Amino acid sequence: MRNHLVEYGQALLEARDLARLQLARIAHHNIQVIRLQSHPKPQEIIAILVVRNEAHRLLDCLRHHREIGVDRFAILDNGSSDETLNLLADQPDVDLYATTAPYAESRNGSFWRSWLLRRYGHGRWYLTIDADELLVYADMSRHDLHDLGAFLRSWSAKMFFAPMIDMYSDSPLNEVIYRSGDKQIDACPFFDGDSYRICRSHHGIVGLEGGPRARLFGSKALLRKHPFFYWDKTGRRPNGHEYRAFGSRLAPSGALLHFKFLPDLNEKISYAIESRAYYNEGAEYRSYRDGLQGSSSISYEGSRKYYGPESLIAAKLMQKIHWGSKRPTRSLLVSALSSRPLYSSIEVADR
Repeated sequence: MRNHLVEYGQALLEARDLARLQLARIAHHNIQVIRLQSHPKPQEIIAILVVRNEAHRLLDCLRHHREIGVDRFAILDNGSSDETLNLLADQPDVDLYATTAPYAESRNGSFWRSWLLRRYGHGRWYLTIDADELLVYADMSRHDLHDLGAFLRSWSAKMFFAPMIDMYSDSPLNEVIYRSGDKQIDACPFFDGDSYRICRSHHGIVGLEGGPRARLFGSKALLRKHPFFYWDKTGRRPNGHEYRAFGSRLAPSGALLHFKFLPDLNEKISYAIESRAYYNEGAEYRSYRDGLQGSSSISYEGSRKYYGPESLIAAKLMQKIHWGSKRPTRSLLVSALSSRPLYSSIEVADR
């Protein structure tokens, strides 16, 4: 019991120290409160986003996550020059914030997300996503995020693992058609069916490696995220890709459908390279610039079409959730760290 209490105390101290560091780093960012709703109820699920010039994607992102149970959106706009602010101001379930501070000073937005977390407080479920990400999981048409949160808490889990799955069209990039308000999945319904592998880093954080980024651009990025999580006083959340919490199990997995390969890609590449605000000064975007042409197609013979979460389950990129089970199924994390593949057809590799 004493060791347990010592670990708990250490987790509290680490979480507090990280919060102080983040607040100090953004104290001069002059974050403005544009609009707030009434005080949120404890049972409300809040989605947190940091956006810039995402007016054409936001309607689909908001619609999708409302349908699966998000009650409120807390969105920070970072100097948008399009209709993003006007669009968000018309949404009745959006709390809106704004800053023009440099994105690079926020550690890719993670300090701003943590600032928002502290405003809404501990003791609730949160979803942290980008405008080009849609969370999916097994049986989501019958079980919303409130059901998922209750399921996770029933066996003391505080987080939900959902790696990014890059989506794309089978048409050349310059022929992809997408308009504001359209469903992103209609424009980009394909994903890599055989290029992903489960891998673990030297510090034990598990994710997927592969997809079109690795296949076309040689990316070694570890596609790991824990976007849905229960925030308490022991939680350390330095960024969207990692979650550290005391005494927490990892849940069965979902996925984040990631829609990078839409018609605005060239604009995003130019901004990332010129601003040097993203990770490693936008090195990933430079690889996109060098490797993609307008006539390029992302699809290949291993591409699969997405028809719903069951498509990812069939491709062994996501697990079923046994909603009535009183015991958790063996998680992706436990499977990889014990060197016992959860899915025999996917390689588990050390990095």
